[in-house]
Amino acid sequence: MNKRRSKTADYRKLEALSGGGYNAAKQRFVYCCARGGMPPEIRMADTAAGKETVLVQGGTNPRLSPDGDRLCYLSAGQIWLYDIPSKNTRRLTTMRFGAADPIWSPTGAQICFLSACADGADADWLQTLPERGTAEREAEMRGKRPVVIGDFGYKFDGLGFQQPEHTHLWVVGAGGGKALRLTDGEFNHLHHNWSPDGETVIFISGRCRDKKIPLANDLFAVPASGGDICRITSEGWLASYPTPFRPLFTPDGKYIVAGMFDADERNFEEHMPFVYLHRIAADGSEDVKIFPSGTPCHECVQFPYNTGAPRTYDAAQISSDGAYCLFCAGVNGAGNVYRASLYGEPKIEPVTDRNWVVTGIDRPQNGMAAVSVGSTDRLGDYWLMNEATGELLKRLTFRNRWQDGVALSKPEDLWFDCLDGDSRVHGWVLPPQNMEEGKRYPAVLYIHGGPHPFYAYGFDYEHQVLAGAGFAVLYCNPRGSSSYGRRHENLKKAFEGDAYVDLLQFVDEACRRFSFIDRDRIGAIGGSYGGFMVNHMAVHSRRFKAFVTQRSIANQQISYASSDMQGSSEKYKHFEEFMVRNLEKSAVSYAENLSAPILILHGLDDLRCPVEHAHQLFTAFRDVHPEIPVKMILYPGCAHDQPRGIPHRIHYYDAILRWFGEHLAEEGDADDHTG
Repeated sequence: MNKRRSKTADYRKLEALSGGGYNAAKQRFVYCCARGGMPPEIRMADTAAGKETVLVQGGTNPRLSPDGDRLCYLSAGQIWLYDIPSKNTRRLTTMRFGAADPIWSPTGAQICFLSACADGADADWLQTLPERGTAEREAEMRGKRPVVIGDFGYKFDGLGFQQPEHTHLWVVGAGGGKALRLTDGEFNHLHHNWSPDGETVIFISGRCRDKKIPLANDLFAVPASGGDICRITSEGWLASYPTPFRPLFTPDGKYIVAGMFDADERNFEEHMPFVYLHRIAADGSEDVKIFPSGTPCHECVQFPYNTGAPRTYDAAQISSDGAYCLFCAGVNGAGNVYRASLYGEPKIEPVTDRNWVVTGIDRPQNGMAAVSVGSTDRLGDYWLMNEATGELLKRLTFRNRWQDGVALSKPEDLWFDCLDGDSRVHGWVLPPQNMEEGKRYPAVLYIHGGPHPFYAYGFDYEHQVLAGAGFAVLYCNPRGSSSYGRRHENLKKAFEGDAYVDLLQFVDEACRRFSFIDRDRIGAIGGSYGGFMVNHMAVHSRRFKAFVTQRSIANQQISYASSDMQGSSEKYKHFEEFMVRNLEKSAVSYAENLSAPILILHGLDDLRCPVEHAHQLFTAFRDVHPEIPVKMILYPGCAHDQPRGIPHRIHYYDAILRWFGEHLAEEGDADDHTG
């Protein structure tokens, strides 16, 4: 008997896992589980007894103390402590602008965290929670303040316009009391960590850099008791975006291991710079790159677009014996764990080597480490891994069991040589769920964003929803995608035609190799860069019968001035030439060429690809092609992402399925898998 197919309403059942911390001595694993708009739960698995309990309702970001008997977590924007033996809970902070990313000191006596504040603000006022009415009035007043802009970096998607407050480091005693602010200035401070003796906190910041270069971050140190901030590095850039790397101390405290962009690889026109491991003396006297050439991985980070794995704090740790750095990196669509020798001859070797995605790793203990694992079969879980062999020793969580009753499809790999002979493209074909032998199905080409991320050997809920509605899903990593090496990752090829050809070739290859695909009923969908490419296809190709573009770029001139990633005209002799070139590269300039129905989905609060892109695309298409179906749906409270609220997210998915269902259907086809 066939299992039922996926429906959009399954999104209410999806359990999102995050956090994840293991204590080997107490055999305890804690994590956060959120489902269907219900308050998130902090759960603890007793790995010895094989049972699981809910510790906290409404908390997130749990972190076990070094002794394994306490955990700190976030609730209502503040740090709270939970004592496991006594089951007592108490609030630790009262930060006016909230707290984030709490990390225990090695002794468990203190917690370092992030909180926003304006330079010079009174410390007592910053640690006094306003009454409800006062808080609402303050928020209203903040929203009415004039926005004064004198430099780049004045806004960021999801956060809005830059306020006087910046992210600063604070330390608070686990026993309570006032927190101590460690950093100053009108700069953001990120990715903090403790020295082994608990005397020093390290972090990264662009406090000594030009704000026009947001990726330029250095490594700093500050005494945990307060004092002068010491700049440790000034050459390479510490990695924060798009994939952060939290700097790590070696157990003896002499060195710091960090992920850095090399100074000679910052040609952002051609590619995102690779992130390499460096061993840096704690006093800044030495900086050694420990990432040799000819390694089994291209860099020491990964940027997978789909994993289905739980979200974890960090993707790199120092091994139990202190001899290696264990890190997660992506190669050929897979995310695996690798280890780099910290001393002696630089060497990197794989710890795991499977077609899956390991997205994070907890601090190793006694030769074991908790890891977050995703695969193509189902939404992922946490596992306990042997840090030397990569063997999965024990499954720590058993979530999303509702999937057992759903006919999930398994994708098949597809590789092909590019027409220009310059590279190979890797992709997958996901068959429709409960596919009937001999029947031909419509297919949807799904293009990922970026273009720097890569589709991975992971689970994609949205792809399965499409498969449940009777569509084959085609997805691949064209030029511009990471994890396939420097040559493949060329960003110029992503925007100047090569990736476009790759995608068209991929569709033809999929139709040729998989007989269940109806080559005359193909649609295209994508978000962000994927939406940019869908728009390009809509006005330059007649291969597709319908399009869905999400949070996309339609006019390069809008992105130049209104995006949070401002453009630059410095390559051009005259600004007029720059303006004209932007229009030449914009899909909206070729609105007359639209030949198939298009659905435009966009968030009203998008600052990465401002909603004006959607307005211009819709207006141009309706203006010159009133005979072609064009629809625009805008979502309030939504930034550069799909809607986060469950009703809006299901509405979003339903809109996609109905659009493709209507415009890719054969006559008499009325299958509906929405709701």
